[in-house]
Formats: sequence, structure tokens, C-alpha cells
Amino acid sequence: MSQIENIIWLSNGTLSVVAGCMFAGKTDELIRRLSVIERAKKKAVVFKPWIDNRYGKKRQIITHHGIKLEANLITKPEDVTKILEKINNYDVVGFDEINFLGKEFWPIIKQLLKENKTVICAGLDKDYWNENDSLMSKILIRADSVTKLFAICSVCGGIATRTQRIKDGHPVSFWKPKILIGGEKSYEPRCNSCYIEF
Repeated sequence: MSQIENIIWLSNGTLSVVAGCMFAGKTDELIRRLSVIERAKKKAVVFKPWIDNRYGKKRQIITHHGIKLEANLITKPEDVTKILEKINNYDVVGFDEINFLGKEFWPIIKQLLKENKTVICAGLDKDYWNENDSLMSKILIRADSVTKLFAICSVCGGIATRTQRIKDGHPVSFWKPKILIGGEKSYEPRCNSCYIEF
């Protein structure tokens, strides 16, 4: 990968994605990029879905390792618009856990790109059913750059690209609700061989 491809997410008017399974370090990478942007003297605004209440802090994006960054809570597209109307001279908009947002957010992202804003999205590229029919599917198709991260399989130690939902340490079947906010007690990263499909 050339240096230009590696930093395309710094360019104005670009859409970049940090994707992968649970525990792959997506929020870590989003926070890293936002700190680089800050050093480049650009102003970033960060959003996260209201339903993501892990680790007890609502107005922050938080990694599994406890690294934190202030964020704005959103439930609907109008929330993004209202918050951005109050902020002057921002260059970059970051979204964490974008997989929890619906497709109705796509027009907002499109508008930000038309306004030459840089948009960086982080989230699961597929759910624990190993499917994707969400806002993320739209974003992945239209992204200028995609960074796909992996985790370590919790079963064999191999390369994990899938997320297994678990209960009491055992995989649960697909009839459970698709959205469940959780961490290590609810999900495991798994490789293709160790992932159990019901």
C-alpha cells in the first residue's frame, strides 16, 4: 500500500471506514485517526449512537482498553444536523459504532461529503449472523478507503474476522434479537473455522 492510499482519510471530502469484528480495535483506530487530525490543525466532531452505553459513559467513545474521547449522542439524523449547526469551522466528522445507526443516516453523510467534510466511520462490517443489511453496507460500497481490522480468535488463537454471540460462554442461535449491546460476556471474535453458524 502506498503512503497516499494509507492517508486518504486525511483528505477533504472523503469517506473512510474502519471495519471488522468485535475486539478488532476499530474504536482504537478511530481515536488514533482523530488525534492525527487534531495534530494537523483540523477540527473534528464525533458522534455515537445513544444506545451504546457500554462501560457506563454515555458521552464518550471508549475502547475495550479504556481509552476515551468525548462524543455527541445521536438517535436520529436530525440530531447530527442540530449539533453541527451549533459548531463553527469543523473539518471532520467521526461516527463510532455506525452499525447501530439506520440507513436513514445516509443522506446526512452524503451531504457532509458534498460540503467537502471528511467523514470517518467505525463499526462492525457484519453482524453476528454474518450478514450486513445496514447503513454500514451502504457506506462500504461508497467509501474512498476501507481499513479492515481483525481480532484474535477466542477459541484457537487464529485470525478472527467474525463475531460470535455467546451466553454463559456458549454460542447462541440466530433467533435471539439481532442487536444486543455488550462486550466480552456477550460476544467473542472467531475465525472462519471456529465460528458456529446455526
